[in-house]
Amino acid sequence: MPHGVVCGTLIGELIKINIKNLLNSSEKNEVYLEKYAEVGRIFSGRKNLERDEACKALVIEVERLIELMNIPKLGSYEITKGDIDKIVEKTGNKNNPIELTKLELKEMLLNRL
Repeated sequence: MPHGVVCGTLIGELIKINIKNLLNSSEKNEVYLEKYAEVGRIFSGRKNLERDEACKALVIEVERLIELMNIPKLGSYEITKGDIDKIVEKTGNKNNPIELTKLELKEMLLNRL
């Protein structure tokens, strides 16, 4: 599966999980939330959105773009539920603003299967 397709198909799910975790964190990392919000404002064309609404707008816009660009799901490359645990075991969180659990990684992959 091409690296760009993997990134493209998973980015919406990743952003959604990251925002949810950042909002629910006791150490709400305002820097990352505001970065997500600013991109949401830009993507949606709605400059005056409050942070949380702008984050929701980002998720909606990214999901819309994934659909519009017809980015294939993992199953299009013959990845099955049986492959998910193996993929999760080899997956890292190198440049993600928060550490995702194995369960969150699995959820993300299953949502794009």
